[in-house]
Amino acid sequence: MKKEKTFLKDPTFDSAVAATKKDGGVYITLQNGGYVKCVCSRERKKATIDFDLYTDTCNLDLSPETQERLLDYHRDYVRGPFIDSGYVGPIHCTFADSMVHFEVLPQDAEEWFQRMLTTFNNRARMIEVWPKRAAA
Repeated sequence: MKKEKTFLKDPTFDSAVAATKKDGGVYITLQNGGYVKCVCSRERKKATIDFDLYTDTCNLDLSPETQERLLDYHRDYVRGPFIDSGYVGPIHCTFADSMVHFEVLPQDAEEWFQRMLTTFNNRARMIEVWPKRAAA
């Protein structure tokens, strides 16, 4: 039996973490009606946020300029608050066409989560992939 997809229309980082624990991930509805897959987790010292834009209703990718801007912003964040917190260990980030994966401090996860949703909903920061992708 195929499991139903869990959708969140007005998600928070905490609601995405709860859905990830329950269902292994969640689908987030964007303003244009499309959706992206999201997997989030919170550990004691870091939070992980993953978005997969490769879905059957999302035909948008991050623009190269947006990828570079997000990477620079995250790099500055790692050199500042992450290092200042005393965190020791690997810190990952990928801002690619249709995949986003990064780690932040738990107390900053909501801000970063909402920043990504704002980015996905801003057509100027995305590029259209045509024709639409096949179902993922």
